[in-house]
Amino acid sequence: MVNRETLEIIRIVFAILHDGLIQEFSGDKNCLRLKIKCQYLAERLSKNYEFFYVELRQITKLELTLWTNPPDRKQVYLTEIEDIFATGLEITSAKLITNYVEIDCDDMDGEFHGGFLSLACENIRVFDHESKEISVDELESLCRNYWEHFQ
Repeated sequence: MVNRETLEIIRIVFAILHDGLIQEFSGDKNCLRLKIKCQYLAERLSKNYEFFYVELRQITKLELTLWTNPPDRKQVYLTEIEDIFATGLEITSAKLITNYVEIDCDDMDGEFHGGFLSLACENIRVFDHESKEISVDELESLCRNYWEHFQ
């Protein structure tokens, strides 16, 4: 079972990357790498940057529960990595549930309009556009600085 501190870090990372679009993925449940386009934050590191990489290690839960339309339509659950990330999921929010993080996503290309991505893993790492690792503290600072710009 993934510890609560790791789950909170996962939540923080995906909450900061809200409005980010998961463009590409590679790997498996041992090590999954997501390319997330979040230009408004990435360009705070360098004006030519557009995205971040998020690396998830030792995944213990990964499931996309699709929103159905109409709501009474049979619920659809995706558990295969290729199926989950087949279309462009846009991150809208993230919250901590008892033993996983629930990430609300809009489905930019699919018929279901989005869903809840349930995620738990033993380790999460974040990298910049050029694959240089950045800490969660650095990511939080980028986010804070971005929003302070509007105050």
